[in-house]
Amino acid sequence: MKFPEIDRNLAQRQLALLGHNINKPVYLRFFYPSDDPRKDGDAGRKADQVNWNQIENYQKEGRGAYFVVNGGGHKNDDVTQGRAIFVEHDDLPKDIQRNLWKSLGLPEPTFQVDTGGKSIHAYWVLIEAIAVEKWSVLQRDLLEYTNGDRSIKNPARVMRMAGGWHISHDPDGNPIYNQTKIISASAKTYSYEELREIIPEQKERLPIVEAAKEQNSCSDPSTLPRHPDFISVPVPAPVPLLQCCRKEVRELVATGVPKGCKRNDMAINVGLELIAVERYLQTIGQSYTDSAVSLFHEFCQRSGMTASEEEERYQWCNKTNSDPSCPPDAIAACIKGWYWREVIKPQQRNGLKEFNTSTTPGVDKEHNQRVKTQNSSSSQKSEQPSPDIYEQVPEQLAIEHIDAILDKNFDEAIQDLELNKLAKQFSNFNAKEIREIANKRINEREREDNISERFTELEEIQAKENHEYIPFADLFYDSPSTQKQFEHLCRVNQKIQPQYFLSIFSPFSSLMGIKGSCDVPVLGKFRGNINISMVGESGNGKSIVSGILLDPLYRLQNERLQKYQQQERQYNQAIEQWEKQHPDERGPKPRKDEYITIRDGFLVINEYSREGIVKNHADNPNGLLIHQEELVAIQRAQNMYRQGKGDDRQFLNNLYDNKAIARSLKSERIIVEETAVSIVGGYQPDIVLSEMGDLSDPDGQWARFNFVCATEKRVYTDLSQPKIDVSDIVYNLYKKALNAAPVECHLDQVGLDLLQQFINKLEDQRWESLQPGWRAILSKASGEVVRIALNLHWMNCLINDRPVTPVIPAIAIKTAIKIKQFFLSQIDLIRKLGLANPHREDGLSAVYSQILNIAKRVAHKSKFLTVRMVQSTRSGVFKNLKSKGIEQMFNDIAAMGKAKLVKHKRSLALLIDSLLDGDEVNQDLPQSPNGTNNNSTTTTSFDETLSGISKSEPELTPVLLANVGKLLEKTEWVKDSLDNNFNSFVGIVGTVGSTIPSFSSGIFTPPTITTWPTISETSISPSLDSDFNTIPQSQQNNVEQNQANVEIEWLMKLLEELEQDNSIHTEDEWLELTSQAEEKINALDGFKEKYPDYLSRIWATHPSSHSIPPQLPSLDELKALLLACQGMVVVVKNLHKKNPYSKKAYTALTPDEQNQVDAVAATEVNQDV
Repeated sequence: MKFPEIDRNLAQRQLALLGHNINKPVYLRFFYPSDDPRKDGDAGRKADQVNWNQIENYQKEGRGAYFVVNGGGHKNDDVTQGRAIFVEHDDLPKDIQRNLWKSLGLPEPTFQVDTGGKSIHAYWVLIEAIAVEKWSVLQRDLLEYTNGDRSIKNPARVMRMAGGWHISHDPDGNPIYNQTKIISASAKTYSYEELREIIPEQKERLPIVEAAKEQNSCSDPSTLPRHPDFISVPVPAPVPLLQCCRKEVRELVATGVPKGCKRNDMAINVGLELIAVERYLQTIGQSYTDSAVSLFHEFCQRSGMTASEEEERYQWCNKTNSDPSCPPDAIAACIKGWYWREVIKPQQRNGLKEFNTSTTPGVDKEHNQRVKTQNSSSSQKSEQPSPDIYEQVPEQLAIEHIDAILDKNFDEAIQDLELNKLAKQFSNFNAKEIREIANKRINEREREDNISERFTELEEIQAKENHEYIPFADLFYDSPSTQKQFEHLCRVNQKIQPQYFLSIFSPFSSLMGIKGSCDVPVLGKFRGNINISMVGESGNGKSIVSGILLDPLYRLQNERLQKYQQQERQYNQAIEQWEKQHPDERGPKPRKDEYITIRDGFLVINEYSREGIVKNHADNPNGLLIHQEELVAIQRAQNMYRQGKGDDRQFLNNLYDNKAIARSLKSERIIVEETAVSIVGGYQPDIVLSEMGDLSDPDGQWARFNFVCATEKRVYTDLSQPKIDVSDIVYNLYKKALNAAPVECHLDQVGLDLLQQFINKLEDQRWESLQPGWRAILSKASGEVVRIALNLHWMNCLINDRPVTPVIPAIAIKTAIKIKQFFLSQIDLIRKLGLANPHREDGLSAVYSQILNIAKRVAHKSKFLTVRMVQSTRSGVFKNLKSKGIEQMFNDIAAMGKAKLVKHKRSLALLIDSLLDGDEVNQDLPQSPNGTNNNSTTTTSFDETLSGISKSEPELTPVLLANVGKLLEKTEWVKDSLDNNFNSFVGIVGTVGSTIPSFSSGIFTPPTITTWPTISETSISPSLDSDFNTIPQSQQNNVEQNQANVEIEWLMKLLEELEQDNSIHTEDEWLELTSQAEEKINALDGFKEKYPDYLSRIWATHPSSHSIPPQLPSLDELKALLLACQGMVVVVKNLHKKNPYSKKAYTALTPDEQNQVDAVAATEVNQDV
């Protein structure tokens, strides 16, 4: 076998011995070897499933192949269980490594792997996976006992994949390839108790004082870390547990909470945080002082709680599986900061004197002896060192001395005195320079102390910016067909921002007007009018959605006005005829209301004044919509002609609140008893931020608006897509709302309970907020939920041609809460972005977010994000910021662990791959509206408090086919098929027992459609979210290539549908579809070579197959199948536990045969049988 061909049997065997299934997620990583010059700055590559071609391609690039032993994910937080413990030695000969387990009295390894390099990996696989906390301790103790490589103890540790290639280089730079192989495999597994008894428990780490003394044995302080970033976690000294908790918990433990101040809730919060942090520290192997139980006891004592109350709450918290509120990077920053202050700095200060008097370069022995003598004689007079001791000191040591003074938190006057004393000891720094350095260090230390808070804020901003909400299942919860129409529209035109369709509330509520209301106990009566603004740059699709939602309304208005004009003409004609008649022959004069049944008031206006709004509402008393493409026009027009002293803002607020209008002028008197005015339009992001000003919102106008922000994404246009028109759906819905009868609604009891829970939660948030603008928003939110629920109820009744019922169901209020939560997240995002300011602590996170967004835009053309790139954006945030300021931003982002800082040309830069969290950035792929896009835009439903119905993955039901007894003569053929990535396995379907869906996933990954309709729900037509249509328009050479992609996608969708359920088609329909498939395949060059088993899989879905009942195999057939597995090189572990039939077959084997079956690896075939 030659490089880069992977020995798939070895790889499958290793994974199976560890309990992995290659048809399910296996978390792979690929890195350059340490002697490869490309290693510097490369974050590696990731994969979540076994794809042999992909693995071989990465190996061709020169990357080693690794996998996460414990599974669960790529990050430590993703891993919840430990499958095996393992050990590695780089400093021992291989023959010693291979038999080391015997020398140490350890049990025989489950298997051993020769990496092809310097080491042999030994694995002990657990019978049952254990909690990651127990695994971490056991793994650490194993490495300590065996003196192995202590770096391989994190839960998501990757190890080399057997069958892959170890790549190194000779002195001339030529690559050397050695295959990674399994050199022994006992297949023995062990219980946790067995291993725990054999592996000795290691002692706790040295206490902090002893650790400091031990490290201080080195007289040269230059060997100590020079910066907290150089400290690795876990640190050798036990860190105080409370130091790793968030600031609020630290304060609560120190002060307690008096009774009547939500003491119970605070106790739960404190307990959950302490226990979660303690478990996390155990997971990473970090020793600590105090304990969760002792700190919780302190809190309860200070809070005046009884022993029974303390015990009850602690036990509840202990049973709850929660995570620390601070992310791992923030906890690591806390540990590093504490270790830097409490251990490293004292050592540096203690070692500095000896260092300067004995080892300072350029000072001869005679001078050093003189300094020691002076120091000795002066020690009786003063504790301060003599000026002769420090003639010239390195800048870093000066900073450390300044930090030592700042650490003592002196009053300002005393601090100045101490700094002056320090300056006298240095010949190369004067007092002014020392004070300037101290001031800069104060600012830097504040930034360092707040790094965890800024990290959390940045994560929140990025999550909200990247969140794309697809609302159609919520808007039309009772009309799946309508959902699919809008979803299909977004699939075809991917420039559309799906969340913008929430703006339908504004035009719909204006048509419902005062006819619809909802009466809520205590809160009062609410109308449905809602103000919504779409926020996005030009090109984000605001106008597209605005046209879809408002063109039908203008159409309805024009029809209404034409009808009015027609009725008015008929009335005028009747009057004319009546007047022409002789007075004696005239009948009654025609009445206007007999001819004119509608009013001439507008339904929507886009050019208006305050007086025009009043007049139009009087002409159309039901309600109206104000539509402005750019809503800034409304803001800036207010009080324009009143020298800024009018009450236009209050007038708009009154319209939202449904207040009456009583206008009395000399020329006219107008009364509108109840108003219902909605506003809809758009804002540019920068403009809405400038209009909001300081975000205080003193009159509450911004609190009366809902905002929907665009998700930034690059979208390529496919002009071959069919036109999708939903205008008739929207028009008919509007027309029904306009003509509907008035209905007064109320909530059912379940809805009232949900609403009460939500508004009380809002009240807690309102009370705790220190920002008046945010308090105003939360105050309006409860009423907004009722308005949204009223609209949802009317929409879903009318769209199904049902009369509006007076009872609003609980699903409407639940969905309204969900939508309002999304609106709140959007305004929160806008407010956070509005604070962006590199000179303010609360504005830094938004600045960092802008830097990350710049990186996404330049990732396709640059490896580095430079200062010049940031400055070239001409953003107001960076306009007056000098290069040093941007470099400080880069430093902060690197300190958070969000990116790697590198030197690029003459300045600092960020490595873009690391900045984007190590994910591969393929900027050439088009954005998909269902969330599976290259910009990592999430599309999960936004629901923070309500527990929805979870969507579980469909179970794969194994179909045991007949003629299992013929397997022996097929064994060699099956082995070849396995080597060929199962590509020809379907050829023996009907002869060999198999689970068709699981083998299918080994060939290609069909597109997963969760939000969008499947082809069985619509029609078999091309879609844009398939993995087989990801070539951007800018790179398509011609129309034929684009058509080929569409045809391939059609074929894959068809296969996916038929394999999921072949019973939905009659035999004639099935034949017609397969005939079309064959025609397309014959017309596609290279399709048969790329997917050689496609037709055989199609034929395996013939409708007659679903009616054949599964046949249970005989004992002899199962026995034959088990023995035949040896030819496939697969493992069977505990097969007799699967079901009674397999148990009988297993026990029927001879002892030697049973050992053979136990020793080989198992595939999905055996496990399903």
